[in-house]
Amino acid sequence: MNNIVLSLTFLFVSNFCIAQKNLSFTIAHLAGTEPFSTESSFMNNLDHGIKPTTLKYYLSEFSLIHDGGQQTPLEDLVLLVNAEELTEVNLSDLNFEVLEALQFHIGVPEDLNHADPALQPSGHPLSYQSPSMHWGWAGGYKFLVTEGVSGTTANSFQIHSTGDDLYTSVNVDLNISAAAASEVSFVINADYVQLFKDIPMANGVFNHGDSAEAADAVNNLATEVYSVSDIVLNTANPVFKGSYNFAPNPSTNGMINLQADLVDFDNYTLSVRNMLGQEIQSYNFAGDKVDYTISNLSKGIFFVEVSNENGVGFTEKIIVQ
Repeated sequence: MNNIVLSLTFLFVSNFCIAQKNLSFTIAHLAGTEPFSTESSFMNNLDHGIKPTTLKYYLSEFSLIHDGGQQTPLEDLVLLVNAEELTEVNLSDLNFEVLEALQFHIGVPEDLNHADPALQPSGHPLSYQSPSMHWGWAGGYKFLVTEGVSGTTANSFQIHSTGDDLYTSVNVDLNISAAAASEVSFVINADYVQLFKDIPMANGVFNHGDSAEAADAVNNLATEVYSVSDIVLNTANPVFKGSYNFAPNPSTNGMINLQADLVDFDNYTLSVRNMLGQEIQSYNFAGDKVDYTISNLSKGIFFVEVSNENGVGFTEKIIVQ
């Protein structure tokens, strides 16, 4: 599994001094409220059964909107998102107090869309892919590719969205107040059931182009699929003086061990929440040491919070693959 985990460094130039901070976001691939899987099927709003075997798309031209509408481009950030793999972006050396929105585009900008993929280094999202995500110089990149079976008789479908006219902007509202934070993270929930909203799938679909189902899928991706989890992490806590470690993280068997030294703690609570902010496990412990294995976790992304009665502690993201 080739998970997308990008780490980038940016410098914001400002007329005032704000402490630099790290920012990370994860795209959580969902089918409704369940983790997306090519082994599972779902129904769209037309009650048509859909089982995608492939779902990939390009995102590009990212910008942060912060502190009263200031826009800071995240230069050279291009993602080839695969709904079967972890998508995480880590950014460092950012200056902001209020992070208002994340903006990006579905597809590839025109100047890159008709450039030669051979000019990109191996491993870059815009280099040659297998299977191919490129139509040739005239057609450019396939902005979105989804294939699978649909309908009661398992008809095959293919939707390949391509063409400069489908280059579509997306605005994800955040409104994160983070003046005192040194690290901020959030989750973008991507519900791919909504990708097929109002698209008739009962008899299968074959559309390679920039109209009809190909255009509808891109529009749905831009307007219906994305939402932000109500969990926003501010891991900057100068009061917490201890140390902790989660291992293995990511986990492949649904079990992750936490070892921590909670300086000056008498009692603490350990809470595990899913991507939607729902608490799925909670434990109360005494003492200032932790050696505990969190178990029975399904595939997905979770957040573990350890805190005492005064709210002092830490929060960490854990991943089960």
